[in-house]
Amino acid sequence: MSGIKRLYTEIEQGEGAIKVSVLPNYDPELIINTIQARIQSIPRLPKNLEKIEVRPVLRNDDDGVSWVALHGPADALSLQRYGEHIRAELERISGVRQVRNYFETPYEIAIEVSAAKLHQYQLSLHDVTEAIHPASLDQSNGLVKTPAGELQLRVKGKAQAAASIGNVVLRTSPNGTRLRLGDVAVIRDGL
Repeated sequence: MSGIKRLYTEIEQGEGAIKVSVLPNYDPELIINTIQARIQSIPRLPKNLEKIEVRPVLRNDDDGVSWVALHGPADALSLQRYGEHIRAELERISGVRQVRNYFETPYEIAIEVSAAKLHQYQLSLHDVTEAIHPASLDQSNGLVKTPAGELQLRVKGKAQAAASIGNVVLRTSPNGTRLRLGDVAVIRDGL
């Protein structure tokens, strides 16, 4: 379609957005009307799809004030963690309304336990799962009403790295020796 400079696509948790950057010599309202007409002419859309909204966006919200791109001879996990550090620093700046990471990938901590290790330590996969569960907890636990208002209770015990989850205690022997998850499993951070 003429008049379009760039398209940016974002998809997250059941929602998708396509941002259209318009060339300087084109009328944004005309582009919006053309986009709406083309969307309405699509013959079959999925039944569960809620309405498609086409609306103008302020230039600063569309293009942002500043873009920061990280690249270099580092793995994706290191780049993402460094990006989070930069994001936190930018959020501290007075007057900054919003800082977004457009290409953030969800973290994953992979835990591999071999059948041989389970047998060696007389454990079941259920034992390991039950020990890990409290270290993977990040949930809302309700409200407390006070004269000053309501307080949200939240348990934030989610392990953020392989090292912390590797220290989860699976069993403590009578002499005080602890068997930790890191002793029986291979644990890796990743994306």
